[in-house]
Amino acid sequence: MTRTFLLLLVLGLPHVAQAVDLKRQESGSVLASPLGDCTCFVHEIEGTGARAVKMVGKHGKVRKLRDILEMGWVDGKLVAAVSPIYSRPGIYLWNCEDNSLRVLVPATNKNRAWPDGADFFRLLRVENGVLEYEHAPDVDSPTLEDDLTRNRKSVRINSIGKAVR
Repeated sequence: MTRTFLLLLVLGLPHVAQAVDLKRQESGSVLASPLGDCTCFVHEIEGTGARAVKMVGKHGKVRKLRDILEMGWVDGKLVAAVSPIYSRPGIYLWNCEDNSLRVLVPATNKNRAWPDGADFFRLLRVENGVLEYEHAPDVDSPTLEDDLTRNRKSVRINSIGKAVR
């Protein structure tokens, strides 16, 4: 039996009405925040083919995420999925206003082979403040694609990126 999971966290920004598709960014991509006050630079992690993002916030403060997958701006906040291969997996939210970086959805499948988590996340889109994503508990699974499509979930995030349950 397929379970449908629904995790609700509130976005708190009522003017988010249009859909935002979240996608993989190529190495060399530059993403400016909607107001232009923060910028993200995507680059390849040398020798891996994986991508990292350098996030430059207000006043030049810098944050970094390694092994990013899909990402995109939602009301001045960057939402990004991170793979378990070269980093700690999860869905992250960077608030360029205060340069805070939060884990919205953490990895839950931790074991000896994957002490930080074997979870794999795929971001799909944000619409009306709801982030849609897919989750597979084991990146090594031979049925990874099926696991992802079976486990479509949604998340709401508040204005400071904290979970509201």
